[in-house]
Amino acid sequence: MSFAAFARVGVVTRAVRRITALGAAAAMAVALTACGGGDQVNPFKPNKIVTFGDELSYIGTQSVAAGVLKGQRYGINAVTTLTNTVYRDAGVVQTSTQITEKDMTNAALAYAGEVYSVDSVGLTDTQLTVVKTETSGTTPAFTRESWAVWDCTNARQWMQILANAYGMGYNTACPADAAGAVSHAVIGAKVDDVIQQIEAHRGELDSKTLVTIWAGQNDVIEQLAAYRATPGNLGNIKNELEARGVRLGQAVNRLLDTGARALIVSLPDLGKAPGAGADGVALTEMTEAFNRGFIGVNGVVNDGTKIGLVKAFELIQDIERVPGDYGMNVVQAACDSALFKTPVGATSTSLLDCRQTTLIAGASLYSHLWASDFVLAPGGQARIGALAFERVNDNPF
Repeated sequence: MSFAAFARVGVVTRAVRRITALGAAAAMAVALTACGGGDQVNPFKPNKIVTFGDELSYIGTQSVAAGVLKGQRYGINAVTTLTNTVYRDAGVVQTSTQITEKDMTNAALAYAGEVYSVDSVGLTDTQLTVVKTETSGTTPAFTRESWAVWDCTNARQWMQILANAYGMGYNTACPADAAGAVSHAVIGAKVDDVIQQIEAHRGELDSKTLVTIWAGQNDVIEQLAAYRATPGNLGNIKNELEARGVRLGQAVNRLLDTGARALIVSLPDLGKAPGAGADGVALTEMTEAFNRGFIGVNGVVNDGTKIGLVKAFELIQDIERVPGDYGMNVVQAACDSALFKTPVGATSTSLLDCRQTTLIAGASLYSHLWASDFVLAPGGQARIGALAFERVNDNPF
C-alpha cells in the first residue's frame, strides 16, 4: 500500500475521539488500517527503540544550580509532591539511629532521584520547591516538609507512550522509566541535524530495532520567519521545504540498510497552532509542502514491510475541527509565556521550565492541545503516541 493510498485512510472515529487523554494509550488508539492488508502473521516486536528528532521527541536533563534535573520534556512537565517528616528532638531516639534533618533531606532526595526526575547527586533541598511546612509542639517535635519534584513518567512524550506499550522506556533520561529505548533528539534540530543524528548512531541499529523519526518543525518555523519578511516569496519557500522533506525521507530509506524498521511521523498542521497568527493559511501550505516531500514519491520509499506512518497532520486537523469531541482547548497555549526561552541554536522557544504548576489560568496537563506557540501539550502528545502504537501494532513489518 502506497503512502498516497494510506493518506486516504480515516484518522479517527467519533467514538475514539471522545476518549480522554487520561485513559490508557491503547484505549485512545485509533484503528488505522495496515498497509498490505490482512492480518499480521508475524507481528514485529522490537527489542530496542532508537529515537531521532527535535524537541517533540526530546527527553533529557537540565542543569539547575549545582544539580541536574532528569527526565525533562519540551512541553508541560508533570509535578509530584514528596512529603517527609523531620524529627528535630535530638533527645528522643526515633529508630536505631537518630534521624536528623540532613539525613531526612538526603533520604528524600535519594528517593526522588530513584523514582522521579530529580538526580540527587549534588542537589540540595534549596533546589526543590518547599510546598508546605508544619511544626508540632508534641514530643518529639517535628516538621513536615513537602517538595515538588518533576515526574518524568507522567505527561509522557509520544515515543514514551509507544515504548511503554512494549514494556520499554527511556530510563537513561528518566530513572523511573523502563529500559530499552534511547532518544538522540535535540532541541532546535532541523532536518540536516536529524540526518546527522541518524548517521552518527547507525551502529546502534539492527533487525530488532524500531527507529522513530519526527522532524521538520523547526525547518518550517525558520521559513515562516522568511515568509513574514517577504510574503511574496511563498512559492520558493514551499519548494525549499519540500526539498528538505525529500532529504529526510531519503535518509530514512538509507537507514533501512541496517535491517531496522522505521516509524515516521508527519508534521502536525502548524497553521492551526497559536503561533500561526494571521499566517495560518500560508503556514498550513508550508507544512503540507514539507510533508509532501517527506512522504511523497521522491521521499520515503515504502513497500509496506519496513516503514510505518503516523499521520499527525490529519489528526491535529481533526482535533482543531471538533475540539469538543476531544475535550481540548485548541486556541490558547497552556504554558505561561514568561517561561519561554530560546536556547542557543534553536528556533522554537524552550519549555523546559514549564510545568503543571506554572500554567495559565484554567489549564491543566491534558486540557490544551498546544503547550506553546508551536509545541504540542501532553494531550496532543498522548494522541500521537496512541497512533504510533497502533501503527506499529498493525503494520506488517
